[in-house]
Amino acid sequence: MADVSLHTLTDSDQVEARLAGLWDRLLPSRPHRNLFMSFDLIRLWCSHTDDCSGHHVMVFEEGGEIIGFLPLSCHMRQKGPISYRTLELMGSRSAELSSLPLPPDRPDLIRLALAHLLGEFREWDVLWLAEIDAEDPVGQSLEAEARERGLAVDTRCSALCPHLPLDRPFDALIRGLFDGKGRNARRRKVKALENEEGVEFHRWESGENLDALLQRFAALERLSWKGQEGIGLFAPECTGWHGTLIRHMVERGLCEMRWITQSDELISYRIGFIWDQVYYDFNTAYHPDVARLSPSGVILLQLVEHLANSGVKKIDFCRGVQRYKLEWATGLRENRLIRVFNRTARARALSGAASLKSRLTGKSRDERPELPIPLKRALPPYEG
Repeated sequence: MADVSLHTLTDSDQVEARLAGLWDRLLPSRPHRNLFMSFDLIRLWCSHTDDCSGHHVMVFEEGGEIIGFLPLSCHMRQKGPISYRTLELMGSRSAELSSLPLPPDRPDLIRLALAHLLGEFREWDVLWLAEIDAEDPVGQSLEAEARERGLAVDTRCSALCPHLPLDRPFDALIRGLFDGKGRNARRRKVKALENEEGVEFHRWESGENLDALLQRFAALERLSWKGQEGIGLFAPECTGWHGTLIRHMVERGLCEMRWITQSDELISYRIGFIWDQVYYDFNTAYHPDVARLSPSGVILLQLVEHLANSGVKKIDFCRGVQRYKLEWATGLRENRLIRVFNRTARARALSGAASLKSRLTGKSRDERPELPIPLKRALPPYEG
């Protein structure tokens, strides 16, 4: 085996020159090659924010070829009176899922990376890896190696993410997911909405006024429960980035938007993205006055039918275990936050505070959110 060398890239031009053509190919297949770690989206995020201003991208080469990389960036966080330095995955502050793009069968690369971070580059307090798939073998290797080196490691469940494989035509899919009563209930909801006076169904087509449409979506979200709780796609702290993201995906033909109006008034919408045969169900909202008609659920039913019959392989419902997701999902991904504490005084203080808080609250670091309804069983193999 040839010797492995490690090089660091510290600015956007270097990253573009060395990794632009390789980035997506080097993303591991497990966790799946997700949209939020794609080069296109990371580049967009970095153009939108100064969160990527301090690159520290480790590139691993063997035999003259790049075999993996760790795209880190430098940040400052605040915990009470303590300001501390973190190393975080580029773009992870906007990601539904992150992954470590190193070969899962090469733990030697993890050892090399930590040796570098504890030796040549020590200007950090916490290695902060957010939204890592709990089954990511590279993440597991990193945890084990950090503990082996005597570093404090804190890891916990950060989100549960339902998903639905689309491995069969829609008719077979819905028969597998719902009994006759469940299928009829969904058909009745569609008919009830269609029979409402002035109701129209819409799907995004090029040539429409996107900015005006997003303004209507934002106004509806403010009326919905998400707006009342100050969360959602168009919350004040999110509007700029999410608007940029949606426009970017629309320009590339990767955005799926559907909405319903009644007498020209918007009553529901659903926005999602399609990348590498995966649909990411990103956001939905509905007017509280029409909740009885389940307009978002009707859009989802129509959308699943379209996706199942158009070659998309999976629906990722993203973070959160809302009931409407679990009514469809047959799989559940766990995202984890992994924090590795350096040997600095600030890192030791932060690690001690985290341990003390855990003891005082009595909460397990592995505690997972409760599901409002049970997850559906995975469907048997399709033999159509």
